[in-house]
Amino acid sequence: MKKILGLGIILIALSTASNAQTPVPATASASATIIAPITLTKDIDLQFGSLAAGATAGTVTIDASVTPNRTGTNVTLSTIGAAPTAAKYTVTGTDGYTYLIGFPSRSVSIINGANNMLVDNLVSSKASDIGTLTGGTDIFYVGGRLNVAIAQIPGTYTGTFTVNVNYN
Repeated sequence: MKKILGLGIILIALSTASNAQTPVPATASASATIIAPITLTKDIDLQFGSLAAGATAGTVTIDASVTPNRTGTNVTLSTIGAAPTAAKYTVTGTDGYTYLIGFPSRSVSIINGANNMLVDNLVSSKASDIGTLTGGTDIFYVGGRLNVAIAQIPGTYTGTFTVNVNYN
């Protein structure tokens, strides 16, 4: 009798342990949304226009806007030659998404032979460098400040700067 009772207890224990290890299934779904790649196109270059350097160092500033204001300190601004412009960019991507404008560097040297000038304080026309793609597109402008040395050597100075965008 003791053997049968002991065997019964063992069988109950094994039965309980076996039930505790039975897997309980659950399912989950997986999904993904593919959005349009974001693209950036430069439409217009940043142009400070023509100017004459003075006897002291000076600056020329171009606002980041469709009709930029050009101001100068210790330089003579000229209306001859290329009109001053802010750089203009077009962003395309998925409608309604926001994007972040990035500047790997907010300054660049522009050169003419052995001579150079610094363009700094590059800024976008978007508050906090964040834009929204309305209808899948958006436009922003970039302005900056040109630093002109005392009696800067005459000539055409050029250089490039990088702007990038990423979904925010």
